[in-house]
This record gives sequence, C-alpha cells and structure tokens, in this order.
Amino acid sequence: MLAAVCFLVAGVGLGLFMAATNDHSLAPVHAHTNLLGWVSSALIGFFYALAPRAATPRMIWTHLAVHASGVFLMMIGLTGVLKQDEFLSVVLGPGVILTVAAFVLFAVAVVRTMFCGDLR
Repeated sequence: MLAAVCFLVAGVGLGLFMAATNDHSLAPVHAHTNLLGWVSSALIGFFYALAPRAATPRMIWTHLAVHASGVFLMMIGLTGVLKQDEFLSVVLGPGVILTVAAFVLFAVAVVRTMFCGDLR
C-alpha cells in the first residue's frame, strides 16, 4: 500500500503542477501514474491482504519491486516521449516490459488462488 500511496501523491502532484502552469502536455503521464501506479498497486495490495497465501512472501516482494520499478521507469520514459527527450525516452521499453511482467506475476497469484483451494 505504501507504493500505491507514493504513486497517488506523485500523480496528484503532477496534476496540480499541470493545473498551476496551465500546461497539460503530461496528462498521459498523470493518468498512467494514477491508474497503473495508484489504482493497480492498491488493488494488488488488497488482493494479497485478502489472500495472504496466494503467493510466498518472496514472490510478493518480487512482485512489488518489479511493478513499482516498471511503472516508475515507464512514467519517466513516457515523459521523455511526450517532451521529445531521447535520453529519458529510452527507459519506456524496459518500463513497459517490467510492468507487463508484474501483471503476469499477479495473474499467477490469482490463478493459484482460484485453483489451489483456500489459501487464506
């Protein structure tokens, strides 16, 4: 949940910055930070809280690291693409790959919970 709250603060902060400067060119970064960062992290956190045996503690921590770093890199890369900054945009691809990998890990945990009985 801490990662979710950090992404929430970042997303809201970016939204406030865009409103204050009247420059909405980073609106996709704001939206993706809120959706992939805040909402997804919170839902994943709630899932693991409700089904703590859905994954081993090591898998949960790995999932958190992969998801948070993927979203973080993806937002930097998306900012680079929108601002036409080649230096920043190179991390978009790795960020997307890590984020997709994190969702695959989540899918494994969900499927494991569905087919392995009561994991509570």
